[in-house]
Order: sequence, then structure tokens, then C-alpha cells
Amino acid sequence: MGTGARFHGWRTLAAQRCCGVAGHSRSVFCALLLGITVAVTLPVRAEPAQVSQDMGAVQDYDIPAGSLASALNRLANQSGLVIVYGAELTSGLSTPGLQGSYTPDQVLQQLLAGTGLNRRYSDANTVTLVRAAAPQDSGPIRLEPLVVEGALREDPRRSVDGYRATRSVTATRLDTPLDELPVPVQVLPREVIEDINATRLEDVVRLSTGGAIGNDFGGTRENFLVRGFESSVVRNGAAEPIEAFQKTDTANIERVEVLRGPASALYGQGAPGGVVNVVTKRPTDSFFAEFASEASSFTRLRQDLDVNLPLAETWNLSARMVGALEWTDSFRLRDDFDETFPEDRQFLAPSLSFSPTPTTDVVISGEALWSSDVLDRGVPVQDDGSLGAEVDDFFGDEEVGNVDSRTLSAQVELTQEITDGLSLRLFGSAIRNDFEGLALEPVFLSPIDIDAATAAFLGLPGPLVAGETLLRSLRDRDAKSESYTFQSDLNGQFSTGSLDHEVLLSFEYQDLNRETLFSDSNVIADADFVSRFAPGTPTPLTRDDLTVFRDQTTEVETVGLILYDQVSLFDRLHVLAGGRVDFLDQRVENHLTGSMTKIDETEVSPRVGAVLEPFADLPASVFVSYGESFEPNLATAAGGGVLAPQTGRVIEGGLRYGFNNDRLEATLTVFDIKLEDVPVATDFDFSAPSTQESRGIEISLQGAVTDNLSILASYAFTDAELTEVGAGGSELNVGESPPGVPKHSVNLLARYDFNRGSLDGLSLTSSLQYASRRTNGLAVDQPNPLGGAPLRFEATELEPFVRVDIGVAYEFTENVRIEGGVQNLLNQEIANPSLFQLAIPEAPVTGFASLRIRF
Repeated sequence: MGTGARFHGWRTLAAQRCCGVAGHSRSVFCALLLGITVAVTLPVRAEPAQVSQDMGAVQDYDIPAGSLASALNRLANQSGLVIVYGAELTSGLSTPGLQGSYTPDQVLQQLLAGTGLNRRYSDANTVTLVRAAAPQDSGPIRLEPLVVEGALREDPRRSVDGYRATRSVTATRLDTPLDELPVPVQVLPREVIEDINATRLEDVVRLSTGGAIGNDFGGTRENFLVRGFESSVVRNGAAEPIEAFQKTDTANIERVEVLRGPASALYGQGAPGGVVNVVTKRPTDSFFAEFASEASSFTRLRQDLDVNLPLAETWNLSARMVGALEWTDSFRLRDDFDETFPEDRQFLAPSLSFSPTPTTDVVISGEALWSSDVLDRGVPVQDDGSLGAEVDDFFGDEEVGNVDSRTLSAQVELTQEITDGLSLRLFGSAIRNDFEGLALEPVFLSPIDIDAATAAFLGLPGPLVAGETLLRSLRDRDAKSESYTFQSDLNGQFSTGSLDHEVLLSFEYQDLNRETLFSDSNVIADADFVSRFAPGTPTPLTRDDLTVFRDQTTEVETVGLILYDQVSLFDRLHVLAGGRVDFLDQRVENHLTGSMTKIDETEVSPRVGAVLEPFADLPASVFVSYGESFEPNLATAAGGGVLAPQTGRVIEGGLRYGFNNDRLEATLTVFDIKLEDVPVATDFDFSAPSTQESRGIEISLQGAVTDNLSILASYAFTDAELTEVGAGGSELNVGESPPGVPKHSVNLLARYDFNRGSLDGLSLTSSLQYASRRTNGLAVDQPNPLGGAPLRFEATELEPFVRVDIGVAYEFTENVRIEGGVQNLLNQEIANPSLFQLAIPEAPVTGFASLRIRF
């Protein structure tokens, strides 16, 4: 566990891709992209409105973070205050924004705080800005004490204090208060990531409401389950590569936002269960350097570095560098060889931000991640759901090397305020993932007995014992994935009578590519048998025994148009209506057969919802929404073709209520989901389309109970099942729950900070995770080595588990903090789904300690 103690004071490539490809459609798109980019980077500045109003009156203000000039324009338009200043005074200055009830002068005083500027009134309606270092003839300026009736507006792309965020861009791409969204969005801030000592994204997602871990393909990639469906992962709103073989490091994550419900209407692809949006760290305007060193059981050593450096006041230029090094000897011991897995990773994330004009902000960022791991399919599962081997039994081979993964990414974001109430955001992203390596993988336990004589007659290396003999396969993988994204968001705010509108008009282009070359040894013909009581037995198989079973190129190209209108009536009723139209071009080229299959479809994903705050004096609201989803199918259909896209619909509704001056929020949600054309594996090569349904209830509580106690708690009931299986599948799967989905799950994280007396600086953290029984794998048929009817492998389940983690931290000084804790305190036998009758065990009881230093 990490801790909640905090140091005091802590707070294009897509264009190049398209332009480099021939073709009329891409040329037109490229010209449009470059034209818009050039146009919006020209300096634009709006003049303040001059409307006579009562300058002493208190009213509500909602001024977003951004350039100071833009904020002053908004203040002038909203209040009628005439603000006179030279453009050079505000050049390069920014403001965190503001939200709440103030007088115009109080707002101005907040916006100018820390800028080196003062204000001077010539009359009740007109104010001139001057530099603080240049006194005026009228004498010194007296600033009245500021009575804060609101709070500084939260930036939805940066960190927050505590466990509860109030704003998000994930649900609508608009900077919107969470209370005004008709869908549940759970924000897991940086403090949560540190408090649970999370180093991988999966550690964070599993703490979300109803979050679970699916089959992660031997620990090589991420597979999150939300509401019973595999969720999509996006980074700052851009799609990740197709099934990238990589696990996201948390070193550069500012916050994780889990949007439950259909995300297709916004992101162009995604299951109806939800989407996980990773918001990365950005440069700030103050210097700091943080170093952390951690050591834990099973010889894991990790070093983290985070340095932020303001480079120049001109253009408000700042740079940030985040890095991490990690070396691990896994708990998965190889008993016969008495040694552990040598695994390591190196991570680097540079970023740069600047403001070339008072109304223009640019952020350029990149990430590089190199990792070397052992592909691990886990241990056998018995009929009662318990593990059929020790958690440290590894059924691979010491002589088979690690699998290596490399991920490089770059993102460019330009935000331009055109006029007050009208802004444009341009965003480009490019991500590449390379994965290769040889692995010996256990596949399944023998379902039949074959004596030595029969085995010799069949050419098998030895007898088979049902439920004991483990069949293994040697596999070689070489996969390359690329993802290119360009987004153009035009955001406008206006009013029609008593209705306030915020409209989003977006254009998005995505190009996702994957090349796969997979080879393996036949589990029966090239048999490699081992007893489940003899882990770590060397394999007789070599690369000469491998046969290529997949050599293909997959490309998914989409062009999307998005239109949303978020309407507010008297600040009590908020309606969101709109949707997305996608033009899908999906191609799969099978290099083994020389065949090409293609899908060209137009998909419409509508979405509508409403939030009503019925009581003016109570922080309570009710919401309801309907949405549809679509997601290109990446699984291979029977016969090697392309499956139709997955399409679904979601109906949901719920209640929200704020406690403790709205610092603590409770949410109740009910949902009903139906998804069609879900691929269900029938063997290693092909899938069958099916229909899956899920319904349930979610309850969450998140925020500050007191000034000392923060909490994140949730319960989810998820009733998910396959209701129909298409041609090539097994009707026996109907009624089965998808693998990894618990019907009941509970998550609890609590942190208590001591801030008085001799215990000042001490904090205690504890978390609990519970999951009921989960299906480990669906029933499947496999060829019978004796001939005749196929052998049936029945569905298996995993036992329920309770995981408890505890942590403690002490802040010696403003800049030095130590942490320690124990994970899986009860030493529970916890496992996640893998292949057939196999599951991947989690670490037993583990201790850790770390030191953090900040300058």
C-alpha cells in the first residue's frame, strides 16, 4: 500500500502520417488538417463587452482554466466590467480558472493573483490593469480582503486534492461538472494511485466500481472488464493500438477516468460497458523535482523520477520529465531450478507546454516503454475452483527466453480560443507497439486416461492421466501494432432565451494497424506432456517443431463526425443529446492463404440523457440516459474472414447525492445492456458471434468524510450471460457468464491523516477488494487423439477472494517522506482467468518500503 500523506505545497503526428500516404481521400483530409492548423494558430483576441451592471452584486461565474486574456474577456462579458490593458501585460500569463459566487472585483482579484498585475478603477465600471512594480500617480492601491464564496475551478486534465474530482472531459470531451453528466464517470486521481502503491494501470482499474481483470494473455497485455464487457483504453482521448502487448506504467498518469456506459458515440469504438481514459501528467509553471525509491518482497526494486522545469516567461514555456526503472524477480518460482523470473522495464515520458499567444496553448508529450517479461499462463484450476498447484509453481522452461515489448508514443494538443465562448482544439496522436518472444505455455489438462501401450501406439511420448497430465505448446510471437489519431473539436457556448447551450462539433480520423506472425507446436501431434506435480520440467520442443498458424495484417480505418448539444435550463435541468457517425473501413489480409476480406460500413451511435436537480437547496440529482455502441471486431471468424462489428445498446439511470458540503458524493446506478456479435472462442484460431446481455446495480461513495478521513467505496451487482451463440459456437455456452466477471464485487479504500500533536505527518491507509465466484473459461471442444467425438472441456470457476492491503507513511519534513505497507495481508489464494482450466495467481503476502524526496 501507498499512503495519503502529502508534502506541503504539492500541487501532428497524424497529419504527417496521412500526408505521407497516397490517395485522394487522404490527400483531401491532409489538406483540411493542415489548413485548419495554420488558420487557428493566428493570434485572436476578443474585446471585453461594455454593459452597465451593479458592480457590487454577487453572481455565479464559471471561468475555465487557460490564458489570462481569455479569462479577462469572459469576466468582462459576464459582468459588464470594462477592463483596459495592453496586450503585452497578459502575454504568456495563465490562470487556473474560477467557479462560484463572487462580485466582479473579487473575480478580478482572484484572476490577477500571482501575475504581478494590479487593478486601478477610474469609475465603478472601468478598471485599468498595471504592473505591480510601476506605481501610479494616484498613489498606492489598497486591496480589500477577499471573502471566498466559491472555489478555484478544477482543471479536468490535472491533479486534484483528495479522492473526489468535480469535473471531467471523458464523458463529452467538454469541460463539464460531473454532477451535470447523465452518465456515471468515476475519476481516480493521482492520490488514489499513490495510496494503493499502483505501478500498473490494472491495479487502479480494479479498484473502480465493478472493475475486474480478464484474461491478460499470460501477463502480456491489459484486459479490463466493466459491467461484464471488455473495455476500451484511450490515452488523453486517443485510441490505443489494437490489442497492444503492453501494460501501462502509472508513473506518468495524473488521473484515470472510467466512463461506464457506451463510449462509441464519443470515441468511435468501444464496448457498451465503458471506456478507461488515461490522463497523463503535464508541465506546470513552478519548479519541482521528486525522486522515489522502493523495495519489496520477491526482490522488486523500483526508482521513479519526476522533474518539472519552467524554461522561460516568454510564451510561458515549461518542460517536464517523468521516468521509472524497475527490476523484478517474480514470486512465481521455478521450483526445479530454484530461481525466479528476471523481469525489467524502463520508462521515460518527456513533455513540453507553451502559449505562443494569450489565447493559444500547446502541449507536446511522448512516452517510451521497454519491458522484458516471462509469458505466464498460470497454474491448473480444479473443479471446485481452487488452484491445482502452488501459487509459485511455474510450468514453463528455464531455457525458453523472455518476451520483449517496446512502446513509443507522441501526442500534440493545440487549444485556441477564437472568441469568448468559441474555442478549437486540435489533437494528434501516434503510438507504436512491438512485441516478440518465444514462450512455453501450458494449454490444458488431459480430460482422458491413456495407458503407456496406447500412447506408444499413437506416437505420444507417454501416458495421459486425466486431471493430472498438463499438455504444453511452444509458441513464437512477432506482433506490431500502430495507431494514428487526429481530432478537431469546435466548442461553442451560447444562449437561446432561458436555455444555455454548449455545443461540440468534432471531426476524427483513426488509422489502426496490426501485423501478426504467430507460430506454435501442435498440442497433440508435437506432444509435450508434464505432470502438474512437476512444474519447471524442460521441454524437448525446439523452433523446428513450430508451424505458422497466423500471418496476417489487420487495418481498421474510421472517419467520424460528432455533434453534441449540452443544454441547461435554469441550472436545474441538463440535457445531453447527439451522437456520432462513423465510416468504417476494415481489412484483413491472410498471408497464408493470400486472401483478403473487407468490411465497409457506416455506423450511427446516438446518445441522449438528462440530469435533473429537483431541489435548489439539496445537492441531489437524478439522471437517465440511452446510448448505442459499436466496436470493430478484431477476432478472426470461422473460415478466416472478418466478423461484423459489435453493436450494442445501454439503458441506465440513477441518483446522486452530496454530503459534507458536497465533498463526499454517493451514486446509485442501474443499467441494462445488450451487445451483439461478441466473439466467443471455439478453438485457437476462430471465433463465433454471440449475443451477450448484462444488467445490474452499482453503488459508490467517494470523497472526504471529514478533514482527516478520505474514502472510496463501491458495490456492484453484475448479472452477465451469453444469451445466444451463432454458427460455429456451442449452444452449451448459452447461459454461461463471460470469463472473469464476478456477480458481486466490493471495493473499499480509506485514508486517515493525522495533523495534530506528536502524530502530525502520519497517515494510515487500508483497502479491501472482494469478488464472488467468476467463470474462468467457457466450455470448449477439442480434437480427440483417439478419434471419434471431440473432447469437451467444461466451464470452470474461480473461488471468491478477499484481498486486504494496509499502508503507513510519515512525513519527516516538507520534502522527505517514508512509506511502507503489506499487500494481500491475509495471504489469500487469488487468481485471474487464463486459458481453459488455467488461471494466473496473484502474489501472496508482500511487504514493501519506499522513500520519497522532493525539492
